[in-house]
Amino acid sequence: MASGKLKQFTIGFSSTLVGLANYIIYRPWNKEVHFPLKLIDSAIPSIDLEKLCHSVPNYFGELIGYAPQFLHTFGFSLMLMDENDPKSQLRTCAGWSLFNAGIEVGQYFGAFPGTYDTKDVLAVLAGGALAYGIGRLTAKKDNLENKVETQSPISSYSP
Repeated sequence: MASGKLKQFTIGFSSTLVGLANYIIYRPWNKEVHFPLKLIDSAIPSIDLEKLCHSVPNYFGELIGYAPQFLHTFGFSLMLMDENDPKSQLRTCAGWSLFNAGIEVGQYFGAFPGTYDTKDVLAVLAGGALAYGIGRLTAKKDNLENKVETQSPISSYSP
């Protein structure tokens, strides 16, 4: 894995884990819908994990509720994007944004469990946009410089 790709993957994976932790800590638990929560609860039956998680203070107010959607789109886009191809990066980020926004819209029509919220859709779009920006920043610079040199009309000029 190249250094740029490793950066992208590490940032994406870490973000996804933070989003999962946020989801578990700050969201209401519905063990019938959320399989990971059912697993956690059955693995440690002696501890009221739901009560423990929900006792964590929330310093971010209403924004904390939109973090899982933002971080899911951001994280998966970064983990799965091509390191140096801007078009491929854009397709990956747009694809994850559309996928997550589609699930949110599906909630509006009752196709998926959950509650539709326009701010969730905005968080998804922001996550995809930021992932694209980070992808461009973490791209391998030597490849980008080589592309500029080979495509530059000045470099091919000979008097």
